[in-house]
Amino acid sequence: MTETRDYYNEAETVALDGLTPQQSVEAKPLIQQIVDDWLRQADEEETLERADLVEIGLEDLRNALTRKVGDARLATLHAQALKPTVQKTSGQAFALAKQVADRDIDKQSAAPQARQLQESIHKLIQQVNQLKDEDNKRLFLRDLADGDLETRYVLEDEEGAISIRLNRHING
Repeated sequence: MTETRDYYNEAETVALDGLTPQQSVEAKPLIQQIVDDWLRQADEEETLERADLVEIGLEDLRNALTRKVGDARLATLHAQALKPTVQKTSGQAFALAKQVADRDIDKQSAAPQARQLQESIHKLIQQVNQLKDEDNKRLFLRDLADGDLETRYVLEDEEGAISIRLNRHING
């Protein structure tokens, strides 16, 4: 059995408890997506070993799923699978807006990437709105709203509303 398969099995042991057989079928691709993201992060992060990052991920997953069974557990798995994409996209929008604010890149040069991020954010908002996990839905929508404001900061000629985090960056 491969190392990756072992990680999937460990995550399934954590995640599938409390699910019906039908829910387990729906959960398995989500679990695979979650584990794949841990492994991607481990490959990007040179200071942590894969096994260590997976262990951290498993602990986070256990905590997220504590006292949740059935539909609530499945809803949390859906949210956990979407979380890295939301965080990455929102983070990219913030990083781009910071570059523009710091005058490392001009708005015109940053505009194509900002438009692409804005399109991704709008698609993610649709996916997040379908989540049944209301707590994560609220958090994700806040992150995406910040990212949307940051892409607007890059794309709009006139300075309008900006995210709190970009405001903090600009104004110290």
